[in-house]
Amino acid sequence: MTWVEPKVLGEPPSPRGGHSSTLVGSYLYIFGGSSEEGLLSDLHRLNLENVKIGRTSKNFNGLHFLFIYLSFLMLLSFSAFGSS
Repeated sequence: MTWVEPKVLGEPPSPRGGHSSTLVGSYLYIFGGSSEEGLLSDLHRLNLENVKIGRTSKNFNGLHFLFIYLSFLMLLSFSAFGSS
């Protein structure tokens, strides 16, 4: 067994931790997480057939869950911070 790093077309997401990822057919969705700059709220889609990635949205923030329900990709996002 050998490790192969494919050439990815498009702009990959920035390095991150604490993100969600979900596989839907031949697409891998990657959402949010955190980096040295703080919390991230971007959604990326990687096509595993042609190894092409692209950003799909940046309109979410707070805690999140990315999952499949029936045949739908679901993203639940809500604020973890209350007002004082």
